[in-house]
Amino acid sequence: MNYLIKLLIEAIFVGIGLIIMGSIVASLVGYFYPKPVLPKSCANYNKYYVMEFTLFLTGFLFHLLCEVSGFNSWYIVNSAAKMTKV
Repeated sequence: MNYLIKLLIEAIFVGIGLIIMGSIVASLVGYFYPKPVLPKSCANYNKYYVMEFTLFLTGFLFHLLCEVSGFNSWYIVNSAAKMTKV
């Protein structure tokens, strides 16, 4: 498998992971945070899954940016996980 395909697969998984984590955090915040009184027109704000699409795109693009900027390489060398003994 070539580099570009692997990178895109990684970015897709990061995007999906961000959707899951973002949805959990949004649910928790919505549960604990006082709910404002909004107009009825706001009831269908997420009808087209705008939040989920935005979270996916954010994770996808962030992963690509980390790869292009060299952050992923730096992280592999300097991460806390690397410091643990196996």
